[in-house]
Amino acid sequence: GGSRFILRPRRRRRGVGHPAPDRCGRGAPEGPVDAAALLPDLFGRQAVAALFVLDDLPLHVAATIDHLGRPAASLRLWPVRPTPGRFSVIETKDGATVIGPDNGLRDAPLLVALESVDLPHAAQAYKRLYPQLQKKYENLGYPNGYFDDRPVEVINSMLATPEPGGPLDVRLPNIEAASAPSHPWILYEFADLQLAALPAPQKLLLRMGPVDQRRMKARLFEFRKLIAPAPADR
Repeated sequence: GGSRFILRPRRRRRGVGHPAPDRCGRGAPEGPVDAAALLPDLFGRQAVAALFVLDDLPLHVAATIDHLGRPAASLRLWPVRPTPGRFSVIETKDGATVIGPDNGLRDAPLLVALESVDLPHAAQAYKRLYPQLQKKYENLGYPNGYFDDRPVEVINSMLATPEPGGPLDVRLPNIEAASAPSHPWILYEFADLQLAALPAPQKLLLRMGPVDQRRMKARLFEFRKLIAPAPADR
């Protein structure tokens, strides 16, 4: 149930966080905004139909952004559809299992869509959706918290993702056959204990591969400047 997304309440910190109403422009939205109706203008109708879960989009966005601040991120309420295909690995000559070099192809449609977005337009859409995001965030168990702290924290974490120089060793944990999921490749974890201990958003970027990781970081860096130009860029 929704309790999986509840942490201890966060205190309001106006002036310490990043107040959304002042970030992307002045004034408040004139009326209720249909979140799903904003996406085609940003990504195009074909990409929206292929990539996004439109049912209660503000809840999916708020829950996912909040969950990405944890050591492990559940995919249950993600606003994007599961990546098609399976997570690919290869066996090296010394017997190690590493992330396959073509694994990033699975993320290509989403990455291309993100790179096509006009970021100032996206920042304005975020501002218009903010009242709904804030309400959903409060309903997740943060009645005194500001949602707008969370995207900045997650972006900062992703921008700090390390960039290892070579293929990354992964392994499957020991699991009883009766408990194995239908898609066991979702259980792959980094063999390096330091990488395995990284925050969830950093591990997501690492799984994309170094080239796509840098492409994603470039977009995140520019978007962060639009929604939190200070103090994040000091």
